[in-house]
Amino acid sequence: MPSGCQVYRDVLYEQLARLTKAIAHPKRLQILDLLLQAPRTVEVLAGEIDMSIAATSQHLQVLRGARLVESEKNGLYVTYSLADDSIYDLMRQLRAIGSARLAEVDQLLRQVQEGRDYEPAPRQELLRDLRQGEVVLLDVRPTEEYQAAHLPGALSIPLPELPQRLAELPKDRRVVAYCRGTYCLLAIEAGEFAFAVRPDIELQTVAVDDIGAFVAMAFDEPDRWGGKATDLAGDSLTPPEVARRLSAFLDRPVE
Repeated sequence: MPSGCQVYRDVLYEQLARLTKAIAHPKRLQILDLLLQAPRTVEVLAGEIDMSIAATSQHLQVLRGARLVESEKNGLYVTYSLADDSIYDLMRQLRAIGSARLAEVDQLLRQVQEGRDYEPAPRQELLRDLRQGEVVLLDVRPTEEYQAAHLPGALSIPLPELPQRLAELPKDRRVVAYCRGTYCLLAIEAGEFAFAVRPDIELQTVAVDDIGAFVAMAFDEPDRWGGKATDLAGDSLTPPEVARRLSAFLDRPVE
């Protein structure tokens, strides 16, 4: 018959096991990692982790059952957030242990970073340049994450909007992009333009202003243009030509 001390230990570690069981799924870890940045609804989380709303909701219920997340109903939507700051410490320690004990973690990070056109900014050098006004910090995370918390003075341009908002970046200062942390690739992707075509393939490009002018004309003359399709003339540029024009506009190399 187990002693009173053994019964106590069994019950205690059974409770602690609730926590480890709750995070013992890659999708639930992704959810926690996203909630580190900002509270989110089930619908937003489902899109971020590429799962159905129903499946995402089930994962959230497991995390809520272990009291790792909390929920708040706002009208038709339920917003989830971390239970407290200790969850941040839990995730930080888990990453540290993963890097220290699992060679596969560092190997995977090297593989995804290999061959990408980016240059890490050393912390001390970055702090010095920020104090001297030589650097602009670019936050490429989603807007809700920027609004929840961001580095002082950072400019917010979510990564999907970056190609259309390049003109907002200063030409006389270095731009350093940042995102969610070590496992996030948004900042790396912000520094490169990838084309899934051969360099000799011409891409059809039309200026945004030209599209806007035609749309305005269509609204002014609905009888003439309504329900019709028409071609818009534009430039045919290969990826290297696009890079050269961007380099000239930004006054810095774009490859």
